[in-house]
Amino acid sequence: MPARMMPPMARGMSPSLALVLAIVVTSLAGCSARIGGSEGLDKVADELRAENAALKAREREQTLQIEELRTKLAEATRSQGAERLQAPALAALEIDSLSGSNLRENSDATSVVAYVRTLDGRGRFLPASGTMLIRVLDAGGGDVASASFDPEAVRNAYRSSFAGTHYTFEVDLPAGAAARAATLDVRLTDGVSGREFAAVRSLNP
Repeated sequence: MPARMMPPMARGMSPSLALVLAIVVTSLAGCSARIGGSEGLDKVADELRAENAALKAREREQTLQIEELRTKLAEATRSQGAERLQAPALAALEIDSLSGSNLRENSDATSVVAYVRTLDGRGRFLPASGTMLIRVLDAGGGDVASASFDPEAVRNAYRSSFAGTHYTFEVDLPAGAAARAATLDVRLTDGVSGREFAAVRSLNP
């Protein structure tokens, strides 16, 4: 019987080592076939890259939250020197003229959208925290609807776009009440100072 030809790499190896090498090569070929060849490997690589990107984004988010807490702790424990007086602080609320525009566009609207800005002493937008109460009043000052937003909801209402930086709130209306909505009354209890700030604006054009 003619001698079996052995692969070049197997020449000079012991029979047992050559057998192990053959088994490994065969197993790798089988794995490649099960995954789907190079196309399957590319898919796995794409999935791993997407998962890695998601993990990095989550890590970034958690880092920002931790640093925010550290800043708050530092603010709470440091001495209140003269430099503190130069830091911006909440001074007023402002209701944008676009508030209630959905009512003017649709007389059957089931909610009122309010765009609110929180301003510092120089009239610039300043992010605020606290509890927001929004009331929708009729022409006589009576309540049509109201909604209260806790500090987390206020923070989630933050918006920044080409239209400017503001908070967007939506107050649900009772059925058929859109025609009676005449005025917005907005009040914020500042979570830092405890002061209450208020603003009122007509919903009529």
